[in-house]
Amino acid sequence: MYELEMRQKRILSLQKKMTCYQNDQQLHTANLANLPSAGLGFGAFGSVDFALVMDVITGERDKAKDLAVWTQVTLRLKKIRNYIQYLSGSS
Repeated sequence: MYELEMRQKRILSLQKKMTCYQNDQQLHTANLANLPSAGLGFGAFGSVDFALVMDVITGERDKAKDLAVWTQVTLRLKKIRNYIQYLSGSS
């Protein structure tokens, strides 16, 4: 009797794992289907954003330096925000 219960538990465990795997596969397939549209949207946003920044930055001599500062700030904005929250004591 004990062996039968253990086999049933193993079968149920395997069925749960297979269900999770199937759900993950469906989710993965749905994400792959959205990648082209997400890439196009991000590319359009990035190119317009870059064009606006190039128009806003004045002074041809310092344009590269200003662009480097702008890039570093945008890449590390989250870290800067977290550091400010840490200093202010809020979470």
